[in-house]
Amino acid sequence: ISARLYCTQADYYFVNEAKSWDDAKQFCRKKYTDLATVQTPHDLEQLLKAAKGISYRMAWIGLRQTPPNWKWSNGQKVTRNEWDRYYFCAISNQYGTWVDTICDFQYPFMCYTEMPNGTRSYTLVQQAKSWGDAVRYCRQYYTDLVSILSVTENEAVMEAAQGVSQYWIGLSNNPWKWSDGQESSLRDWGKYQPNNIGNIQKCVIASESGWIDYYCDTNYPYYCCDETNDGSLNLTLVRQQKPWKDALSYCKQKYSDLVSVNNANESEAVRNWGKAGTEFWIGLYDDPWMWADGQNPTFRTWKDVVISSSVYCVSVNTQGTWGLYDCSTIVPFFCSG
Repeated sequence: ISARLYCTQADYYFVNEAKSWDDAKQFCRKKYTDLATVQTPHDLEQLLKAAKGISYRMAWIGLRQTPPNWKWSNGQKVTRNEWDRYYFCAISNQYGTWVDTICDFQYPFMCYTEMPNGTRSYTLVQQAKSWGDAVRYCRQYYTDLVSILSVTENEAVMEAAQGVSQYWIGLSNNPWKWSDGQESSLRDWGKYQPNNIGNIQKCVIASESGWIDYYCDTNYPYYCCDETNDGSLNLTLVRQQKPWKDALSYCKQKYSDLVSVNNANESEAVRNWGKAGTEFWIGLYDDPWMWADGQNPTFRTWKDVVISSSVYCVSVNTQGTWGLYDCSTIVPFFCSG
């Protein structure tokens, strides 16, 4: 089934036939011009209209990644990002190897309980949940979602899984961490943020329009926080501009830390601070894969395909937001012609 709608820059065609990204590209080049490119909000609106009334969850567009660069299949420069706020989490299989996948997918999961003698007891929960819900469940009823730090632990987890083919473990690459170690998942990104231009924007400034990932060596004012006896926070604006690391060091030396944002009230306060036109550092920064319990993942058992694969392709859903997927995933796609 295909549907066509005319637009000024290109005709968009929705092909409701599931293919991998490479096969979709070949099909589009044979039947039309190429996989669809989306350069403006108008393009995105027209693309979605081409599939109006057709049921689908996601569909390929012509954008793919070979880090650190994103490229359209027709060679055009990327000027628009409409990322869904996905990050990746890890599942383990019955062979003890790990695969990264979208954290919102639902799988069984492995919890652990820390025993008084320092050993761990593993429990497989067969109820399918997203990674975040699995973390909350494990922390409520056990100790945490399982972390695996050695071959011995990996073998013990495999035994506890009793042959279940896929289940969540506690590894994720949600890259944004607070400098004070707090685990709040609240984010107040500005429009089209974070965009990580050049793959080197690893620190965050706050402004009236929301948070912006930016170059850590740039000089900005910053807020330090200091916890009071009643648990509330005193905030001090330091107008002397510093790079993020120097601001962090100053706050830790003179106060407690750079400011972190953990709830809607604090988020609103941060926006209000920026209303005077001031942009300032907050304590959020980019970090690699971490276990849910905060341990550093020095032990790895990635499946070979994950280790060797550095390419992701982009799908668009019915709301017009984009997500990263392995390019071999079989889904419908949009062509342009």
